[in-house]
Amino acid sequence: KEEEGKSNEKMYKATADKSTKMAKDALSAARKCESPMTLGSALFTVGQTQMMNGKIPDATKAADEALKVFADAGITQGEGAALTLLADIALFTGDIGKARELGEEAVYLFQQIGDADGEDMAWSELERVERREAEIRERQAQEEQMRQQWQMQQWAMQSGQIPQQQWEAPPEEAAASAAAGGGYEAKLMKLDIGAGLDPAVLKTQIMEVTKGLIGYDEDIEYDNPLMESGLTSNTAVLLRDALTQQLPGVNLPVTLVFDYPSITAMSELIVENAAKAAKKAAKHEQLKKSDQAKAMKQTQDKHTKQQRGAGGENHPP
Repeated sequence: KEEEGKSNEKMYKATADKSTKMAKDALSAARKCESPMTLGSALFTVGQTQMMNGKIPDATKAADEALKVFADAGITQGEGAALTLLADIALFTGDIGKARELGEEAVYLFQQIGDADGEDMAWSELERVERREAEIRERQAQEEQMRQQWQMQQWAMQSGQIPQQQWEAPPEEAAASAAAGGGYEAKLMKLDIGAGLDPAVLKTQIMEVTKGLIGYDEDIEYDNPLMESGLTSNTAVLLRDALTQQLPGVNLPVTLVFDYPSITAMSELIVENAAKAAKKAAKHEQLKKSDQAKAMKQTQDKHTKQQRGAGGENHPP
């Protein structure tokens, strides 16, 4: 199945590349004509094929130019089609608000000229926008529920209602269940920063926490951005909280996943901060022992002085 998938992917890419080349050739010919309809249509087609190839900046550039050509020439049908394509591009990039705005504008233009087919196309785009919005709302609700469960578990653990030994994977199990319907049970372990962190063990633990959060049972590439593996902005906060629990005393920024997007980058920061934390803890312990020694000496000196004073009173010179 894996080989078949790779074969299909290659076939799709080859088709998309061929379509893009043909569209660009047609565009070159259209630029030599004096027909706005021909030029706008060629630009529209280039935008479509570039989007198939995942070249979003190029697709946006072609669609924007097509929109301008159609608008300047007063070709409302082409203008509506270009707006629908731009709405699709915006949806692909995650700009939901812009996608809705462009889609609604396209519907309005098609209605003005009575183009039922164009209007149906624009409404279909708006339906995709609404489905995406519903998915986002559902995911946010799940993540908020996970956050509340995580906070309640932390409160219970800190108040002694849940023994520390029973804690294994705070947000991960709930996250996996929400994200993957049963998901992945993370294999976690407490990490001792005093003995120095093993980067390999640390990377494995970061991966385990992440897999638990997203309900993913396959290994994640250490150099891949975690946000591309299914982690969201909310679960990124849960990842940072879980790592903080596993690494007591190690300072981790709230923007950990955004500033250090991959497991490799994250582990390098944690190893560095763990070394600083261990050094600080050792210095604190040394100062504590020094203060205890000073306090003990002061107590002994005071006791000795009191004894000498008592001896002087009983045996005057």
